[in-house]
Amino acid sequence: MTHAIDGMWQNSYGSQMRLSVQKDGLLLGDYSSTTGSSGRYLIIGYVSGHEPNPSLGQGVVISIYWRSVERSAPDASWHWVSTYCGQLQANQQMEVINSLVASTQFEQIIVGDYIDKLGFHKVESNVNLQPFELSIKGEHPDLINGTWSDPSNALSIQLAVTNPELGIVSGSASFQQQCFPIYGFTDTHRADLDLQSLSISGLIPNDKQPISISGTLDVVSQQLNVSAWLGNGTAPEESYLQASMSAWVLNKSSK
Repeated sequence: MTHAIDGMWQNSYGSQMRLSVQKDGLLLGDYSSTTGSSGRYLIIGYVSGHEPNPSLGQGVVISIYWRSVERSAPDASWHWVSTYCGQLQANQQMEVINSLVASTQFEQIIVGDYIDKLGFHKVESNVNLQPFELSIKGEHPDLINGTWSDPSNALSIQLAVTNPELGIVSGSASFQQQCFPIYGFTDTHRADLDLQSLSISGLIPNDKQPISISGTLDVVSQQLNVSAWLGNGTAPEESYLQASMSAWVLNKSSK
């Protein structure tokens, strides 16, 4: 089945991303950047359960790990992640909020979250994506592994690194009394940094609403400080409501 979001998309900076919907709204792809450090980066995300139409857009969230999978000179930005949250409209225009998590300083950019609005238009409908493994066999120890919760928001997530070379992490989330799978990225090449970046995405089952959670693990305090982004499908004239964000602090369960 072909989906409206399948294909190659380009933004105003000239960067391109290739997307393909898998089973149950899972979105896989890659991103080629022409700004800052250049390279090819992997994408994992989710789309809402309906195709866009003139009266209602399709919610979308995307997780990106800014560690290039092609040969290029590494730099400090390779530790960063992003969450894209927004929607695709029926006119094949996609607008997202880019929440960039800079977990280490790079040139003039200090540690922090950076917010930008990006617009994409489709430039090609058919693309040949190189497959990548979400999970490889064996145990992959990492500080991010385990169950993390914020009781005040009735939220818990269970995480495990499943492909350490690509930084892929998977697991499950419990939110709004619903359980669902989550996939995304964490900085498995953190080395001696004090912060480990994380961006994971999922689909809340009842409303088929995409959610992405991004932020950093503070290695010293052992707390996850994250922002949760919900992708809302809206009418074109209400697109200012397409992304909503909540801030959470999660602690690891001792069990």
